[in-house]
Amino acid sequence: MTNRNFSALLVLIFYVSSYLSAQSKTNYQMIDSLIGLSAIALGENLNVGDAYQFTFESAKEYKILKSKILETLVNKGRNCVEDEIRDNKINYILEEADVNYSELFRDGIFGDFLVSRISNIRGKYFIDSETNKNKEFKNFNYVITDTLLYTDLNKVENIAYPFTTSEIPEEPLFSSALEPAIAIGTAAIAVYLFFNIRSK
Repeated sequence: MTNRNFSALLVLIFYVSSYLSAQSKTNYQMIDSLIGLSAIALGENLNVGDAYQFTFESAKEYKILKSKILETLVNKGRNCVEDEIRDNKINYILEEADVNYSELFRDGIFGDFLVSRISNIRGKYFIDSETNKNKEFKNFNYVITDTLLYTDLNKVENIAYPFTTSEIPEEPLFSSALEPAIAIGTAAIAVYLFFNIRSK
């Protein structure tokens, strides 16, 4: 491989790595997508021609997520509003929305540290209408698990929304101390073998 080709390969690897890193969704986006899934499921239990009064109940920090539910329902052709009194009613209760991280693990022996991200929402909704014969709360629980670079954790959190932050696992001290020793040992062996074989 020529120096020119090698340089081109390095540039390609850099851009691919940057692209993959940029593709990591933020924790807010993960929770927002789960809220969208719950709204889609809710919409499947509503009649297209009926008009519904929508009520959202949750902890204060989750109020920002309400607009995603209404937006999804409207995009699915469901007629839902908050401020008008209507005979058909929806009571949506968001009980929990959070993100947690697993312990660190490596991508190979000397690879980057990775961490599993677990995004979760839990709640229930109640539909009160003439056409809904099964008038009881329906529970929902949605979870998405994906993998992130450990170095990207600070990029995906947003302290303005507490549900997007979680305890970040610490990098193992033994591992970080052992790597340089292994690298130095490997280099020393390589130098020894180089001169030893050359002298023979």
